[in-house]
Amino acid sequence: MANVKLNGIRKVFGKDNVVIKDFSLEVPEGEFLVLVGPSGCGKSTLLRIIAGLEEPTEGDVYIDEHLVTNIPPKDRDVAMVFQNYALYPHLNVFDNLAFGLKLRKIPKQKIKEQVYKAAKILELQDLLKRKPKELSGGQRQRVALGRAIVRNPQVFLFDEPLSNLDAKLRVQMRAEIKRLHHRLKTTMIYVTHDQVEAMTMGDRIVILNDGEIQQVGSPREVYKEPTNVFVGGFIGSPAMNFISGTLSQNTFFGQGFSLDFSTRKFDLKTDLEVTIGIRPEDIQLGGDEIFAKLLVVEPLGNETILHLQLDEDPLVVKTKEPPDREIGASIGITFSLDKVYLFNGDTGERIV
Repeated sequence: MANVKLNGIRKVFGKDNVVIKDFSLEVPEGEFLVLVGPSGCGKSTLLRIIAGLEEPTEGDVYIDEHLVTNIPPKDRDVAMVFQNYALYPHLNVFDNLAFGLKLRKIPKQKIKEQVYKAAKILELQDLLKRKPKELSGGQRQRVALGRAIVRNPQVFLFDEPLSNLDAKLRVQMRAEIKRLHHRLKTTMIYVTHDQVEAMTMGDRIVILNDGEIQQVGSPREVYKEPTNVFVGGFIGSPAMNFISGTLSQNTFFGQGFSLDFSTRKFDLKTDLEVTIGIRPEDIQLGGDEIFAKLLVVEPLGNETILHLQLDEDPLVVKTKEPPDREIGASIGITFSLDKVYLFNGDTGERIV
């Protein structure tokens, strides 16, 4: 195991394409850290910098307290698992797992021991003689994981490894990777654009946007205490609802409705332009003060997602009991006022 420290990392492609802006973070040994954000936010570039596949324009990388910024990838003692598996099609599973060890001149008996140990962990014992084309997507991904495991690295790096799998396999592989981390207790850094993967897998989550850290915290922290509108809208499925308006004397005035926050007693200046945020599960059906138009009903079995129109604002509600109303009908709704977030209307930063 090893800790990973990134100090003042900046990456510029070409003359002015700044992909990462002054990124600093320490990953304690044994932690499962997830880097999450939209496409183009710099998360995969960061992973490649840790692996040594990209050089930072500025800043330093430390692994196990050793400066490795200028050390080649093969000498960093990290293993990387890619989205496309990167298996050798002409080699069977055993030889794919053993390939890296053979390059390092590991004795044959030691190679055999390490390959069989990894195969047992990932339940690949019965597949060792098969070629990659004879395997399912999930089996290929397990082989890719196994090839990383046999190296016994200090750090595992995952670059969107589940993106090519169908929904059911993604759920299964998420659980397998978490079990693997629990068993090996090795430092793991995982990149994904899928916030569900981030929430279900990470000990801590780093949310990136435009090459900058938006928030770092546990899954519960980033969900319950988002620092800004971007984090609130990115984390959570369905996403948080946002409505712009004015806060005046503890009353929020939106388009066609108001909310009385006197019980929360915001100590803020009057006539402040704000954005309120509320999660879909924190809006209840019923009430005679706020009404919205029903647009779409999405039944999901144990819950139902409703798409509403509140004056000019779209609104998503998650409910256990679907309404007995026709599309286009007006529905009364109630906000859980203690679950409403308040963001600065100009900066997007959370106020309360």
